[in-house]
Amino acid sequence: MEGLTLLKSKNHIPYFEHFVGRLTSEEQNTVQIALIFNVIGVDYFKNNDLTKAKSFLGKAYEIIIPFRDNKDQFAISSAATVIGNIGVIEMKLNNLEDALGFLELAAKTDYGMYKDGLKSAEDTAHSLTNLGDYWLEYHDLYNAGEFYDQALLLWDLAIEKAPTAAIKLRKARLLNKFAQIHFMRSQYIIAERYCKEAVDIIKEYESPTVEVLEPLVEIYLTLGQVLQKARAKNEAERIYKHGITLAEALAKESENAFGPVLTNLLCHFGACKREFGELDEAEEILLSGLDRYRKHSELLPEKYQVNIAKAYMDLGVIYAEQRKYDLSEVSYNESLSIKEKLALKNPSFESSKLSVYNNRAGLYRSMGNLERALEDFKKALAIAEGGLDDEKLAVSSLRANILTNIAYVQHDLDDPEFEKSIDLAITIYRNIVTKDKDFYKLPFADVLVKKGKMLGDRGSLKDALIPLNEAIEIQTALLSDDNDIWLSASDTLTMLIACHLDLDNVRLAGGMIHMNLLTLRRYDKSKKHFQKALQWTYDLFRSRNYDFMIFLNDVELSYKELYKEDFFVKKAN
Repeated sequence: MEGLTLLKSKNHIPYFEHFVGRLTSEEQNTVQIALIFNVIGVDYFKNNDLTKAKSFLGKAYEIIIPFRDNKDQFAISSAATVIGNIGVIEMKLNNLEDALGFLELAAKTDYGMYKDGLKSAEDTAHSLTNLGDYWLEYHDLYNAGEFYDQALLLWDLAIEKAPTAAIKLRKARLLNKFAQIHFMRSQYIIAERYCKEAVDIIKEYESPTVEVLEPLVEIYLTLGQVLQKARAKNEAERIYKHGITLAEALAKESENAFGPVLTNLLCHFGACKREFGELDEAEEILLSGLDRYRKHSELLPEKYQVNIAKAYMDLGVIYAEQRKYDLSEVSYNESLSIKEKLALKNPSFESSKLSVYNNRAGLYRSMGNLERALEDFKKALAIAEGGLDDEKLAVSSLRANILTNIAYVQHDLDDPEFEKSIDLAITIYRNIVTKDKDFYKLPFADVLVKKGKMLGDRGSLKDALIPLNEAIEIQTALLSDDNDIWLSASDTLTMLIACHLDLDNVRLAGGMIHMNLLTLRRYDKSKKHFQKALQWTYDLFRSRNYDFMIFLNDVELSYKELYKEDFFVKKAN
């Protein structure tokens, strides 16, 4: 039995329903008829009618179980197929415990029969793949990988025995799932390799049919996301366009079957355009995808609904950057509405609301609505503290960043509690950097700089120097060819000097520049970084009407001492 992998281009429902309807209840009570009910259920599943699919599979289950209990080997094998299919339906209906029970029973039965030589490698690989799909759906990458590994070995054995097109196609689908696992682990090079191996399998088909092109669309979707994250802009766009063109052609044949994946591709392509700063094109593509979503929202599986919610959020970001604040708010609200509906069905989606609250809070802050910004940031923090795995360093970092945003809003509201919030964020980062000594140091320095800036803004200049000095030490220790690090370090240095300037101690400011130049020089591969920092500092002096001639004398002497050559700041006319 092909189970739920029966090709979507086939529709057995009219013929089989007519045939079964002519049988008496006694004639229906055979394993063969149970398998016909199974095929009808599968076809309803392909057409996204999960209620009827479950009904027919339930009939198949009722008929076949007594035969299985009588130790009929054919019935046991067939029952495993029906049970596995019921498990997939229950998974789609979010009946998680039932789904896992059915899928585990099917996989255990099939694997036991395979070891006894009573089940083919192909059928057993199918059951193990279904069980891996369950764990992938719920982001348990370890268990998903374990079952996929076993399934891949069996698919390879099946291909050795009978290298049919259908079996190779299933292997290509599985390789795409491996790519998704590595994508979720941020292992983009490995993910890309699995995608391309899957594409190579499909390229063997000289005249590909619908059943061949369908998995190719899914592979293009995965590969596009992988290349996007790997910052391969042109290649990512090319793959997305291939996928969209193919999905559009397939959707003309069957909107129900291929409309959802086309919608998903459009939304991901729009997000790709936004990420690379092409906002007008991104908006147009996202609106196209969301327009399709409104036409058939009920057909979209949950995993696509999540992506639609993200598309609305991407649209909200675009509108915010374009200062279309009303449209941005509407988009964020749409995203939140979808995620709230998903969370009602499946509590695991509750944490997905965090990103919307965080973005909408940033929007309200830009609009000057600080009270609503604070409210949304606190909602995001509640999710980060209560609904996520606190042991993960990324979650702790997220909490610290939300606390920093809360501190900023409190600072803007003249709420003295801002210092408590930013200090808690700093404490979290101190704990993080003891566990991971490099990756989180730069964001830690960024939080320290923000505290220094907030204190400086309130006139507490001496207090501001403490976090700023700590930040510059972290940043200078990590200097490399990364321009972003140089930029952050230069910004921090400028703020440090600004604090001293406000203390009317110009010579101390010059001394600070000299000291930091000495520190930075050890990591320098180009003088331009220092020259830029000096120019910025000169501009700062000039804007504050200080006697910059004293400053120039000090820093130009320092520069000559360090590099044995003159450097003259470009003076304004």
